[in-house]
Amino acid sequence: MRRLLVEAAAVSAVDTVLSLGPARLEVHNAADAGAAVGESDRVPELTRYLLRAHDRRIRAVLGEVLAGGPSRLIVLTGESSTGKTRALYEALVDLAPSAPLLHPVGDLDLLELLDEGRVRSGCVVWLNEAQRFLYNRDAAARLRAVMTATPGIAVVGTLWNNPYWNELTEVSGGNSGHDQARALLTHPATTVRIDVPVYLNSNDLDAWRSLAGSSGDRRLQQALAAGVGDGKVVQHLSGGPELLAEYLAAGEGGSLFTAAEHALITAALDARRLGHHGPFPAALLATAADGDLAPRHRSPDPQWAEPALHALTTGVRADGSRTDIRNTLTALTAVYARSGAPAAYEPADYLDQHARRLRAERYGTPALWDALIEHTVSPDDQDRLAEAAWERGLRTTAVRLWSKATMVGHLTGGLLKLGEALDPDEFAATFTAARVDLRNPYVLRGLFQKRATRSQALATLMDRDPAAHADLTKPSAVAWLLRVLHAMNAEQAVATLVARDPATNAGLTDLSRVWELCEALEAVGAEQQALVLIERAVAHADLTGPDAVAWFLWHLREAGAERAIATLVDREPAVRCDVTDAYGAANLISRLHQTGALRQVAILAERAARHAELASWFRTMSLYSALCRVGAERDVEVLLERLGVHGGTDTAQIVTELWKTGAKEQAKVLAARAAANAELTDPRAVARALMALHVVGAAETLLDRDPAAHADLTDPEAVAALIWALRDTGDEQAFRALLGRDLAAHADLSRPDAVAWLLSALLKLNADETVTALLDRDPAAQVDLANPLAVTLLRVVLDKAGAEQAVSILERRAKDAGHLPESFAPYGREPDGSPSPPWTARTIMDPLG
Repeated sequence: MRRLLVEAAAVSAVDTVLSLGPARLEVHNAADAGAAVGESDRVPELTRYLLRAHDRRIRAVLGEVLAGGPSRLIVLTGESSTGKTRALYEALVDLAPSAPLLHPVGDLDLLELLDEGRVRSGCVVWLNEAQRFLYNRDAAARLRAVMTATPGIAVVGTLWNNPYWNELTEVSGGNSGHDQARALLTHPATTVRIDVPVYLNSNDLDAWRSLAGSSGDRRLQQALAAGVGDGKVVQHLSGGPELLAEYLAAGEGGSLFTAAEHALITAALDARRLGHHGPFPAALLATAADGDLAPRHRSPDPQWAEPALHALTTGVRADGSRTDIRNTLTALTAVYARSGAPAAYEPADYLDQHARRLRAERYGTPALWDALIEHTVSPDDQDRLAEAAWERGLRTTAVRLWSKATMVGHLTGGLLKLGEALDPDEFAATFTAARVDLRNPYVLRGLFQKRATRSQALATLMDRDPAAHADLTKPSAVAWLLRVLHAMNAEQAVATLVARDPATNAGLTDLSRVWELCEALEAVGAEQQALVLIERAVAHADLTGPDAVAWFLWHLREAGAERAIATLVDREPAVRCDVTDAYGAANLISRLHQTGALRQVAILAERAARHAELASWFRTMSLYSALCRVGAERDVEVLLERLGVHGGTDTAQIVTELWKTGAKEQAKVLAARAAANAELTDPRAVARALMALHVVGAAETLLDRDPAAHADLTDPEAVAALIWALRDTGDEQAFRALLGRDLAAHADLSRPDAVAWLLSALLKLNADETVTALLDRDPAAQVDLANPLAVTLLRVVLDKAGAEQAVSILERRAKDAGHLPESFAPYGREPDGSPSPPWTARTIMDPLG
């Protein structure tokens, strides 16, 4: 009986989406701007919910997982406050109200849940703000492994596109700390990415209006009214735009936040923007804020920050005055790692996202950097902050932060950037070699590449025997290490590594990486291990990725490994692989055909023709060509029919390719459909349709509708596309009419690449008056600096336009945003802006111990 009672108690203690509730799961509340004091307590916590297209997609995927299908990470991406978290909450309430819900508070908590075996079939793992978890490569790797091995696990999370999705999925060298997160997020077998729109479309606006009327909830009506100007209705529901406006006003003498409160918020926003991803300890914010306060605003109380932080997280000061928006949305949130632990703090995500753009060129005050050096404890945060400091010219600051991270074994190549001028006696390199974590097989990369001048550091590292410690589960990294050691003639180290049997221990998730290890083993004379690895791979490797399977087949065919090919084909990759990737499917169709696996070819051709994504013209036409080559005529027809119905974002290019290959009737159908569906207010859609029709000689059918008079002129890149489309179709009159609509006055100047495309088009077409009008709006001072490549593109085009002052302004802003680090070589500058005196790694690092 006692056992049963204990088990019953354990069951009842399991968290669910209903027991945790929206507040614990960080769902933004919606408050009533007109509510009287005390009335808000009687208002439902959440408004009624409007189902949109992304909600239906969430439910479809979630339903498959909850039914026992393969485990999936459903990650919603988009801007802040667009309803991502609410969408996940509502889907779970509908489909999994009683499912066990695991709610880790951070990456270490997630690792603990995984290691304890609590992430199992039938549970839901809640990863709101998923960057908190996935920047930890061990957490990302363990989560991916558990999901791959166990069906029925629903993992749900949210990420901003910029910076988090972009950073975590960026393809950089094997030394990237995000390789595990990228493998998790970009693999179609584990993750489904669903983008949540920033704006409501016209149908959604009508549905919102109807919902507001039928529910009588004035919060919905207020959000609709507030969103008339900027279209961000969902964002206004939580009060994000209002909070941002109050923060900006406070910096100009507004009244919602005191000077001390504003300084604390600014410290949190700048620290997060510069790379501190974890919650902030109070001491960090207090130190940074106090150093930036004017003397008249400083308090004699050494605990001055405590009441200010309490007011900013609860929304109310000791005197009863408010610091929040509509008694609901606060500028900071208190986070507790466990009960009784000191509070740490997070900025409101809407403030965070927009401050990244508005404060991009603020490179950080001396007080902020001092606080970050003193109070940042996470090596990952220290590494990111160091990189941000280096890029902004704060090089001695960067060295201090990198040193702290390296002292605990964190793998960073930062100290190896110093070069001969700043590290003449190899102090930094040897310091790194003596402390770096040897589990990562790439630890030799920086030192080996500079071995001619880093002999002492390299010797220090080799004395620690990296071959005996390297993590063998990463085949590509182990392959690299084997080749490096072999090239160094470190045969004893090679023997040590081979003796640890990497062929048996290597992970088999990515077959293209597995082959790298096969070749490396063969190159160092471990042919038998290479054969063992091949046998393991063909029998047990993940066959989800069609491109990786295709390349593995090609390598096997080149090696004449007929038995291995037969084993792999017998596992039916055509049935197992994900066919949404049209290019990968095309590659695998071709390789299977070369091996004579015609039944597999037929299966895969049918699946790909029906289910491949058709957004990219190159990938789509790769599949079309592959189907033609293998004689899959019926599947070609299916694909062409889908193209005629759905088209894609690259309609004009697909029409061109179809026309070239002789599918002229289908090209005409697709072009005609593009013309019929083109929304005249969308210049990009009109440009695509015009180019498609031009290929088949029927552009006049769309030009007769006078698209130049109807196009929305807000997006400069889209307008540039329309300009070129009108020119290429020979409609000089329409082109001139478009220029006559004062393009410069309407253009949104936030995106540097978009401005560059429009300016470039106008320059090439000698539209001098419009160029002058556009430059008069000073785009160099207004563009968002988040994308370095886009900023560089605009700089090049402004230079071609002879806009020297604009180039100077943009270069200054780019330098302070960290986009021109080479301009600070070699010694950099101090946080106060003064040039740093000459220094070496030893002079900076020796005092740190």
